[in-house]
Amino acid sequence: MPANPKDLVDENANQRDNISCRGKMKNYCDFFKAEADKIKNAEDLVRDYDDDTLQKNITDAKTSLDVAQYICESLSDGIKELPTAMTGAITIIRERIKVVPPWVKINEDLNLVRLYKAANVMDDLLAYADEIQKLAKKTADMAKEASLKTDSTGAYFKEAMKELQKTQTEIINKEKKEKEETEAAEKETLSEQAKRDTKAVKKLMDETNSVVNKVKDLVKKAENLAKQSSGQNEDMEPSLKEAQDALEKASASLGDTKKAADETEKSNEKLVQLVKSKATVDAVEKVQEEVRSNMEQAEKHSEETKSHAKISEKSSKKVIDIVEDEKNRDKAWKMAKEAKKVAEHIRKDAETASTAASEAKSLADQITTDTQEATTTEKEIRTLSEDTQKTSEEVIAAADKAEAQSEEIERLKTEGGAPPEEIAKVLTETKDVIKEGKDAAERARTLSAKCKETGAQVKVLIDKQKAVKTSKEYGEEAKTIASEVRKLAVETSDTLAKAHQIAKEERQTKGGSQPGSKAPEGAVDEPGEVIDIDATLKEAEKKNKDAQSLQEQTEKSAEKTQDVVIEIEDRYQSSHGLEDLLKIAEKASKSIEQTRVVSAKAISTTNQVKSEGAKVINFVDDKKTKQRSNTTLLKVRELTQELHKEIENANSISTEADSIVARVKSDMEESDAMTQEVKDAGEKAKSAEEELQKITSNLEEKTSTFETQIAEKSPNEALKETMKELDEGMVEGQKVMEKARSTLKSCQTVTKEKGDRVNLHEKHDVVKTINPVIDDAKRVARESRDFVKEVKQSAKDAQHVADDCGRDTDEARRAIQAVEEAIHDTKKTASEMTRCAESIDRAIDDLTTIIKQERSTADEVTKSEGKLGKCVQNANKATDKAKSCMDRSSKAIEEMTLKNPKTWKSTKHVSQDGEVLSVIRAPDDALEGITITCKENESLAKSVVGEHEELLSNVVSMEPQDVKLKKPALVGIRYTPTIRISGYEVVVKSRDQSGDWKVIPTNSTDRAYDDFRGLNFAEVKVDQFSTYVVVRRVIRDRHSMGKRGGMVTASVDPRISLSYPKDALPMSTDVTLQVIPSDVNHINYRRNKWKSFKYLISTSPMLHFSHARNVKPKKPLTVTLPLITLIQEEEDTKKDHKPSSPSTDALNIPGAGRYGGKTQEPKKKKEIMNTGEVLLMGRDQKGSWRKVASVVDQQKKSGAIEAKVPDGFDRVLAVQMKEGSTVPPSTAAAAVEMNGLVKVANVILHHYIDDRARVIVQVVPSHRCEEAVRELAKKGYEGPPSPSNEIEIREEQEFTVEFKQNIKLMEQEEMYGDHKIIFREAFSNRMELFLEAADPYRNHSSEFDRGSAHFSKKDSEISRVNIDPGLVENDWYHLTDLPVALPKVEREFKQKHTLKEAVDSNAPLSNTYLRDIAKDLGDEFEKLASYLGFKQSQVQRVKCDHPFSTEEQIYDVLISWRNKTKRSLNKVEILAHALERSGRTDLGEKVRDNAKK
Repeated sequence: MPANPKDLVDENANQRDNISCRGKMKNYCDFFKAEADKIKNAEDLVRDYDDDTLQKNITDAKTSLDVAQYICESLSDGIKELPTAMTGAITIIRERIKVVPPWVKINEDLNLVRLYKAANVMDDLLAYADEIQKLAKKTADMAKEASLKTDSTGAYFKEAMKELQKTQTEIINKEKKEKEETEAAEKETLSEQAKRDTKAVKKLMDETNSVVNKVKDLVKKAENLAKQSSGQNEDMEPSLKEAQDALEKASASLGDTKKAADETEKSNEKLVQLVKSKATVDAVEKVQEEVRSNMEQAEKHSEETKSHAKISEKSSKKVIDIVEDEKNRDKAWKMAKEAKKVAEHIRKDAETASTAASEAKSLADQITTDTQEATTTEKEIRTLSEDTQKTSEEVIAAADKAEAQSEEIERLKTEGGAPPEEIAKVLTETKDVIKEGKDAAERARTLSAKCKETGAQVKVLIDKQKAVKTSKEYGEEAKTIASEVRKLAVETSDTLAKAHQIAKEERQTKGGSQPGSKAPEGAVDEPGEVIDIDATLKEAEKKNKDAQSLQEQTEKSAEKTQDVVIEIEDRYQSSHGLEDLLKIAEKASKSIEQTRVVSAKAISTTNQVKSEGAKVINFVDDKKTKQRSNTTLLKVRELTQELHKEIENANSISTEADSIVARVKSDMEESDAMTQEVKDAGEKAKSAEEELQKITSNLEEKTSTFETQIAEKSPNEALKETMKELDEGMVEGQKVMEKARSTLKSCQTVTKEKGDRVNLHEKHDVVKTINPVIDDAKRVARESRDFVKEVKQSAKDAQHVADDCGRDTDEARRAIQAVEEAIHDTKKTASEMTRCAESIDRAIDDLTTIIKQERSTADEVTKSEGKLGKCVQNANKATDKAKSCMDRSSKAIEEMTLKNPKTWKSTKHVSQDGEVLSVIRAPDDALEGITITCKENESLAKSVVGEHEELLSNVVSMEPQDVKLKKPALVGIRYTPTIRISGYEVVVKSRDQSGDWKVIPTNSTDRAYDDFRGLNFAEVKVDQFSTYVVVRRVIRDRHSMGKRGGMVTASVDPRISLSYPKDALPMSTDVTLQVIPSDVNHINYRRNKWKSFKYLISTSPMLHFSHARNVKPKKPLTVTLPLITLIQEEEDTKKDHKPSSPSTDALNIPGAGRYGGKTQEPKKKKEIMNTGEVLLMGRDQKGSWRKVASVVDQQKKSGAIEAKVPDGFDRVLAVQMKEGSTVPPSTAAAAVEMNGLVKVANVILHHYIDDRARVIVQVVPSHRCEEAVRELAKKGYEGPPSPSNEIEIREEQEFTVEFKQNIKLMEQEEMYGDHKIIFREAFSNRMELFLEAADPYRNHSSEFDRGSAHFSKKDSEISRVNIDPGLVENDWYHLTDLPVALPKVEREFKQKHTLKEAVDSNAPLSNTYLRDIAKDLGDEFEKLASYLGFKQSQVQRVKCDHPFSTEEQIYDVLISWRNKTKRSLNKVEILAHALERSGRTDLGEKVRDNAKK
């Protein structure tokens, strides 16, 4: 209410407050009525809601009514004062209006108008206030009544709940039974329907098959008829093609129908099996849907089959009709074909007659009229030939008529529709023509036979004449053969004589070059074949004698053949018979054949003799020619070399002359005459050079031609001609060379004399400019020596500063190292400057010496001056380098000073539990104006861990992350160190703006600070804060690999390598290797626990390789892995023995720790197992292990194996199993991989000493178990129970606990607690719980409530990634049990308190007290809210309701929690415990103390 009624004068405010007040009170009234109705209808609520919903509604209603009653009673006084205040305000307004003078117009005075309107509004407000007062009183009464009603409903609620539960159980059982019966009936119906569907499908299949078979027969018939058809009809082939295509489609559709039918039958069988196996109706209906779908597919394919079959049937019938029509037309016009056939036959007879006539005429032409008989026979055969030819022409004319009649019939056939009379007439004429043709053909055949008879007689005569003629030809051939043999014998004798003469000459020159001897260097090779001349000639003479004998036999045989020819001519003139003549002709043939054979032998032998002689002649000739060629080539080459030397000499003289001309100066005596004389000498040298070049080119060209001829084995005549030209060229070249030598000698004399004069003049000019250069060089040397002293002093001062700097940090050591390197470089440059000064002195001495020498030239002086200049230049460079080193040393000293940690400010950041998270060290001004916050961020833990990585620290987020630091700072992240294992490294990851984690360089992973002794830190250098985490991972080796291939080797073990063949990669890329060691000690330890290791003989480390940019190899790679042999125990020592922990393992194996029994280590016998095949196993990122290949090569000395790895694998390892092993190699490989991931741990469950119901559960690695027990004892926790036996668990797996028997979690824990742990070896892995008895009145005689804790594990989203899918644990897997015992406590029945008592100022958790707690809390209230059971969404809603007040947010959370928590629970203890867990132990104790008061 406003303090002054005048404030209501504002018209707008008046209207707004009026409406708002009335609306709010109306809403309160409606709300209270609705809540009262809920309480009155509590009986209906019991029937309509379940336990939790009913209890919640009743509790909410009671709470709302209690609050309403309290509010209304608190506001009653204020509502009563409202009418009085309003009446006073109205009175004041009206009095103000009354005192207005009468001359003042009210409608013109705005203030008066407003007051008047306000008074009217106040009247309405007064009425509303009375109404509000009545409504508030009524509401208070109603809320009080409803509260009482709620209390009376409690007892009824319990009884109603029991009856409701009983009724619900009966209804559920009844519904379950009815549902089972209904499902059974439905499944039976579906089964019957499946049987009917099966029959229908079979019937459909039979019908479809019958239709297709029928169409197949029809198409086959059409194809046979089509083959018999002429194929003239254009429609037949497309129709047949259409029928065949349709049949193929029908057959294909029939196959689809059969497949669908088979699928239907299979689905039906499956459905029947499901019905028998009592599967759910949904499963049966799902299979029924498959049956229906398959049936529809079968019907669809059947319809397609029938459709294609109809098309095929239609097309086949069309083809059949076409063929039948053709047959009918052929029958109708058969006569036309017969006529044509007759014409063809008689034409053949005509051709036969014509042929006979031609043969007769030919025989007549062959007869030689050398006798009377021959003349008569010749006339007779010619006459008969003419008659036969005439008859043949008549037959041809008849055949033409028959063909004309056939064409007429064809015309009628083509035109169609010819009348029958016309067809009969044409047929009659055709018959007459056919008869006429046949008669003529008969006459032709008679004459042909007569011609043949006469021709036989003529042939006899002709054969006689041929015999005589052939015999004469044999006689002539015999003469020719004899003549050729005689001629060849003469040629052979000449050749042999020439060969003997050449052989004689060769023997006389035997002392010369022998055949086959090595030719001089640069000469042409000798002929490849070497013969024995004497032996060859001897063999030729022997063969020549044989040839002469064969020549005599040839001549005798030729004479005998000529005698036989004379005899046969005589007998032919005497008209002897054919047989007599043929016998003599045969005799002549044999004689000539003998002559041919003998002559062939004679010719062959003679040719051999001639060839041998020619061979000797050619060999000697080739030898001489080659020798001459070699000699000529050597001479030409020698001459060419001399010519080239003279050309070079001429060129040198002309070049020197030009140089002298250019160097002649005008101040020299007789410079013009000297210049002209030198020019003339140069011109003469050039002219001589041109002549020499010309003759040399000519000789080289001819030499090249000659060498080509030799290489191509040209004839000796061509070689001889070329040699002649070369000899002429050499003579001419020798003359030109002698002339050029004389000319060049005179020119060289002139150039040398004039050159000496020019050199002397140039030397005098150069010496004039040397003195200033020498003075400058001496100055540089002097300054260099002075600067060396300064540089050495600077290096000494810098070393002193570096010695004073601390070396307790890596950064400082690196800075000191940089200073020392700069000092070293400075000293090095000082030494270099000293050497440069000394080199300047030596160069000055050398230059002075050269100047003093009389025969030294200007070039030598200039060259020495250049050396001095280089020395000076080097000295200047050394000076600049020394200055640079001094500057670098100064900068390094400044940076070293800044990096000295002694001068830096150190800041620590802790978690809510008080544990150190990080330490920041930075220069004073680096963090100026920046407020740094550091907190845990466990929500990002899931995204941090990659493959082969483990978390070692909390995820630490530092703010601000968007501010660039003025200078780099050092951030140390605290982490828990684990066992050091070879092949692993500790790295720090940072989260970038895009949310990706990247490894950043670390200054040290073993940083220790004096203020935090015993803690380990990983320190990084940053210029901008981010989110950090420390992880341990397998060492990664990164190599670059190109298309050329190569081999990459692992840094942790050089025996492990991966080889790439050429072109194995499509592009250059980076290759990453990770070697995961196989812990054989653990494998031997687990051999009796894991069956997978029972038959394992040896294994290797696992190699994981990857390629950047997802490049895939195109060829198999070669991997080399070391094979490690495992310990093979004897059978009698395998049982009941466990090996003790090796020093490299640090695991708490039973027998070595506090909680294991003592065992005696058995004697182990190492057995070398050479049996079994070594296999290379592999898998990809998401796949299971499978065999890659058998080992290609096993190196016994190094113990390494080598095998090929195809594409599709990114990790491999080798295993060797015993022969006859029953364990698959893939299982053994997966076990080897899992062996490296599994951790051995113990479960600790200890009770708080002061409150046994408060327990802590911790999963700790076995090697830290005793240490963890001691730490818990310091915090007030102790056993029993003792820690559990060893369990096996992997990094990032979920761990949970479940309490059984008479122990359970407190209701508050069950409602709001999360009882899961993500196992991480480097973390504490603990959770705190509150327990109570499930039934406090159970087992009254015992002093304890007893139960057990059931511990289980399963894979989380992170731990299941990148492992063999077959090893993923999707369900909870039981690990171990621990006993739990809670001492019984006396329980008192507390009276129920109303909400009014709870909010009383004297209650332990009153509104006032909760307000005080809210004032003391800060940012930790969100953690408190989570422990009190609030979800994150509920906390966010509270923040939205009170966006500008954290205190109001906390107060709202506390009030909401108190009101919704059951009265039966100990709210004080729950709140105190939640405050302690949130890090506010002080407030927790304060709440407990306040409750006691």
